[in-house]
Amino acid sequence: MLTHSHGTEGEEERAAWEEYERRCEERRDRIGLVDLGEVMQEGVTAPEMLVDDLLVEAEHHYVYGQKESAKTWILLHACRQLVEADKTVLWADMEMGRKNVADRLIALGAEPEAVSAHFVYLEFPALDLGEETTVLWRTLLRVKEPALVVFDAQTEFLGVAKLNENIGTDIERWAQPYITPARRIGAATVVLDHVPHGGADRPVASRQKGAAAKVELKVIRDEPFGREKVGRVTVERTKNTVSAPIPEKQSFHIGGDGEGGFVFEPAEPAIDPNYAAKAEQEENVRQAIVEVLRGEGTEISQSNLRTLVRGKVDGGVADKRFNEIAREMASDDQHPVAVEPRGQVRFYSLDDGD
Repeated sequence: MLTHSHGTEGEEERAAWEEYERRCEERRDRIGLVDLGEVMQEGVTAPEMLVDDLLVEAEHHYVYGQKESAKTWILLHACRQLVEADKTVLWADMEMGRKNVADRLIALGAEPEAVSAHFVYLEFPALDLGEETTVLWRTLLRVKEPALVVFDAQTEFLGVAKLNENIGTDIERWAQPYITPARRIGAATVVLDHVPHGGADRPVASRQKGAAAKVELKVIRDEPFGREKVGRVTVERTKNTVSAPIPEKQSFHIGGDGEGGFVFEPAEPAIDPNYAAKAEQEENVRQAIVEVLRGEGTEISQSNLRTLVRGKVDGGVADKRFNEIAREMASDDQHPVAVEPRGQVRFYSLDDGD
């Protein structure tokens, strides 16, 4: 009896200790405590792609474009690849509805069995910041362990939570209970969103929407497409903080082929009719930069360099593109350069013999 009693006490102590460790781990997770030394021992690693040329493992992505620009098509095509590879996708949908999403997955050739096993679909979920929904959300993430979580679309999710998309703190307030837990378990996350009518080159409302994203992609419809017509869309990389191997631009043919089939395949990027003229103008700017640097006797700031180059090249280029050209020239050792603490680039003149 005594031995049995000691055994029972030992089991109770072990259970109590395991419960204590579990609670400690939960607290550790809540405050985001990480041993950076352990991470450093793994060495510097290149970004790993979840979907080639598009999505990075364990990173936050922001995908935006005009309505009907094929944002959802492109992400569903990526999801089809993942479920076929036995990776789980969690799709939170505030726009399409079950029938439209299912129709698109059929058109893209997804297998129903793979979708049932690995595509976790939430139709119009009430992610409203309530305690019940946040607990259910975290539980779902732990149980399903998705490789990718998609929110379609952010404007509608903020509306359900009665938050203002024009206020950065409101956007972050919604992200904390929904996007952040997904990232903590190592999932890649994607937020789909719109741009203002009229083709503005930015998402609607506050810039905070894409601030946390490591990768931003803009989707542009180059040619109309539909169930009976193949068109073309372009995905333009507008932000890539992690230097992932994502093309600056990639295009796709998309749409029905008129014979009951559906096309989604790579296409040649749309050709800018002004490309040759732009390229020539940029080369003129590069040559003018060299001339200015050779002629100046002292170091010259980037702003002064830009002013002097404009005096040599009719029309010039936009300030942003000029800065990019100048930095590109400096980065490949064509010119001595110093970067000051506040990030200002100063170019030093070239000797005539260089």
